[in-house]
Amino acid sequence: MLRILAIFLTILLVACTQATPTAVLSPEPLGEPRKSGDFANINVMPQGQTAQITPAERARAKAQLVNAGQQAATKKQNTQAQGASAAEIARLRRLALAERRRRLAEIAATNREN
Repeated sequence: MLRILAIFLTILLVACTQATPTAVLSPEPLGEPRKSGDFANINVMPQGQTAQITPAERARAKAQLVNAGQQAATKKQNTQAQGASAAEIARLRRLALAERRRRLAEIAATNREN
């Protein structure tokens, strides 16, 4: 038991003494503000960093969304229909159970007569 405790404490000590990496700050300054004499032109239309979506791509994405919505609606209708068929299955199981009980009662009555 003492050995296990010594091994555990040794592992714990080694784990605690390992150097952890720290962030190193750059010794160089980021730079000073400077006067260039130029001002930002707010009349220039900004340009995106990446290519923008085209009207054809927009139409294709919209068609996909509409199609997905229609599929979801169809799936919902099928689920509701399956719910109705699940109710039908439950009704048929109750009917089969009642028939099984009736037959067992009939067999038991026949055995009592013999």
